[in-house]
Amino acid sequence: MTRIFALGGGEIGRQKVMPDGSVKQYPVETLSIDTEIIKTTGKTNPILLFIGTASNESDSYSKAVLDHFGGRLGCTITELKLLNELPRKEQITQKINDADIIYVGGGDTKLMLDTWKKHGVDKMLVDAWKSGKILSGLSAGAICWFDYYDNEEYIDGDMAKLDVLPGLGLISGFAGVHWDTMSDEYKEAVAKLLARKKIKGWAIDNSAAILENNGKISILSGMAGRIARQI
Repeated sequence: MTRIFALGGGEIGRQKVMPDGSVKQYPVETLSIDTEIIKTTGKTNPILLFIGTASNESDSYSKAVLDHFGGRLGCTITELKLLNELPRKEQITQKINDADIIYVGGGDTKLMLDTWKKHGVDKMLVDAWKSGKILSGLSAGAICWFDYYDNEEYIDGDMAKLDVLPGLGLISGFAGVHWDTMSDEYKEAVAKLLARKKIKGWAIDNSAAILENNGKISILSGMAGRIARQI
């Protein structure tokens, strides 16, 4: 059994300290999908391994995951840090092996994948998928599972430079995230790029997800009107 939950984005109730010192409380937008991820384990208190490489292992992101998946949804939370700590290969392997769910946060996809490759985590996660671990994540933590993602966040808005970059290849094709908030210019550039490269793709809204289940794809919606569609 292999299952991957790839969410286009959405808030999990994080807090952000604003320039004036006030604290902004974000909503919880992915609750129904996150509940389904946990239900899939068949356990009341599954172990969720959070990998926050893409956000430079932000403390506030880690706290949001702990509050949401731990406090709100009853998971036991562990965390794999590769930038701010130097775990041994054996420690990394143990954390992955112990987990029921591997949840990858959003941020800089290329930084994340490059860091994973440096530590061999990319291959470990592929092996975890083959062994039946549930893989999940949003934004960068979603597109990493596909064959391809794009370099939009690295080209300073110059769509003429838009190109595909390689992901881990566990779900066929290309993935675009935050689709409901992206500009028409970007969407048109993606469509042209995929046509030129002859690559099939998926566009995933915030608070929507693609579920890969033993090679079959289905769509989950966490909020009214939020969907994923083929492009």
